[in-house]
Amino acid sequence: MIPQIVRYEPRIRIGFFMRMLSVSSDRLSIQQECGSRLTLRVSMDILARNNVHVSGRGDQPTVFAHGFGCDQNMWRFVAPAFEKDFKVVLFDHPVDKAAERKAALAYERERRTRERDKAKEEAARQKERERRQQALDKAQEALDRAKIGHEEKEAAIDKEREAFEEKSRREDACWERERARLESSLRRARDG
Repeated sequence: MIPQIVRYEPRIRIGFFMRMLSVSSDRLSIQQECGSRLTLRVSMDILARNNVHVSGRGDQPTVFAHGFGCDQNMWRFVAPAFEKDFKVVLFDHPVDKAAERKAALAYERERRTRERDKAKEEAARQKERERRQQALDKAQEALDRAKIGHEEKEAAIDKEREAFEEKSRREDACWERERARLESSLRRARDG
């Protein structure tokens, strides 16, 4: 909405010579250093659009204007120090809505791309973790099979050793009997 000029004196320069700014519900008054007055009728849409906030107890206004890409929030630590002596006026610069939308869409695309890349990286990491876990599981299975095989072989060796020891005991007993028989035969032959 374009402001309607109610009264304008051409010799007044609006800009850095602003001495007083007062905001009411439907008027914006600017008194220049030269004492002339320019009154503009401003709709509440402009005040709302520029997010104008007036605070402080002083008579002389102080306007805090931020740079582009920022908002009035950047003055949150500075403005309170001036509110005791000045009327502090904070506002936000109007932005080109198309450019703002374009920047927002570009940011949104970039954010989605980052999220998609992050999701891909996480999926790749998860796949790598699963692959490593499968390799560990296979290695553990191989160790378990080898342990079972070793235990079976050890049991078979123990069984074979016991059988061999039993056979050896039987043979020893058999040889002992044969030796005793031969010794008795030899004694009889000597005594004989």
